Amino acid sequence: MDDLKAKELTLMEGDCIEKMKELEDGSIDCIITDPPYMIQLMHGKNRMNWDSEFDTDAWAAECYRVLKAGGHIVAFSATRTLHKITSSLEGAGLEVRDCIHWIYGSGFPKNHDVAKAIDAYLLTGNSHTRSLRKLELEYGGESYQYKGRNNGMMGQRYEHERKEYSLQTEEAKIWKGYGSCIKPAVEPAILCRKPLEEGSIVKQVLSNGCGALNIDAARIRYGDPAWPFGKDNQRTRITKGSKFKLDQGSGGYNDPNKIHRSVPHPLGRYPANLYYCPKPSQRERDYGLEHLKTQKVKSKMNHRNGAKGRLDGAPEPERANFHLTVKPLKLMRYLVRLLTPPGGVVLDPFLGSGTTAMAAILEGHDCIGIERAPEYIPIIQGRVAWSQDEYFNENAQLKLF
Repeated sequence: MDDLKAKELTLMEGDCIEKMKELEDGSIDCIITDPPYMIQLMHGKNRMNWDSEFDTDAWAAECYRVLKAGGHIVAFSATRTLHKITSSLEGAGLEVRDCIHWIYGSGFPKNHDVAKAIDAYLLTGNSHTRSLRKLELEYGGESYQYKGRNNGMMGQRYEHERKEYSLQTEEAKIWKGYGSCIKPAVEPAILCRKPLEEGSIVKQVLSNGCGALNIDAARIRYGDPAWPFGKDNQRTRITKGSKFKLDQGSGGYNDPNKIHRSVPHPLGRYPANLYYCPKPSQRERDYGLEHLKTQKVKSKMNHRNGAKGRLDGAPEPERANFHLTVKPLKLMRYLVRLLTPPGGVVLDPFLGSGTTAMAAILEGHDCIGIERAPEYIPIIQGRVAWSQDEYFNENAQLKLF
């Protein structure tokens, strides 16, 4: 097919609230974005502005303005700050439709061991993490020794020795096992829709193409771990006492003595408000970035505690894509398929390292992305170029017709 052409990214550099004002009213089919979570794990002089509060009300008002009637928006957040953007989106006039939960299971708890902290406070007068770490090393704790490189996720391996820390004070022993938080394993994304103007979904879809979700395109194929419950690789299942009959000879609807065959949809499971997908690998993060120099990535742990290096003693990893909150490409492609109408344009006001744009292009849609951090622009450009090449690879068979 000679006219097979990859879609394009229109990249706008600057603050998203100001840049969105340059877009026309009702010009966007859907918005898929990953705003700052505003959890502010980093404190004092080491706080990073990407995790800070932003004007959610002004942002939501612009989202409402640029969306077409019936257009959807899905915006990620942390479990404890989702209410902030939800309140703003609803206040701007958008209808809350659902909440999609991305499950990944690999998060690490930012736990503060209360018993050890009591020891640190009573013995040193300070319960901050650095004081606690010194106390652990003095009375037990852990040590890591860098040994070389292998093919692990971080590219390093370590010799690890752990010694059990012994609580030193009676007050601390009372609170042994107590902490400050549970392990994060899910990130929610609020799903909203701009109100219909035509009175019904049918009329709205016929008017401007918006208002509906692409259910069949987003179905989860049987056996796909995106639906982590049960064995769904069977194409048929047998149920006893089914109220449904598929042919004239299968018996009455409510006859408990009859065995009826229930046939699942050939395209897969109906999409739910839950989706399992692991965090992206380093290889996926660096798609299309072979030409860029790598640089050291400071972990969230470093930022939070003001440490010069990793608190566990391991070297800081070097990556071409040094963005700290990269979403999985599989997850973002799923959302693009679900929300974007035929020929629709996707907007991401917080483009980051460009995953939404990659997903839109791979699914055959143009994308408008806004990013204010200039250091991410080369990363976006490289990953988008990779996506355009990959689009041809995935659709090469179309050239045969």
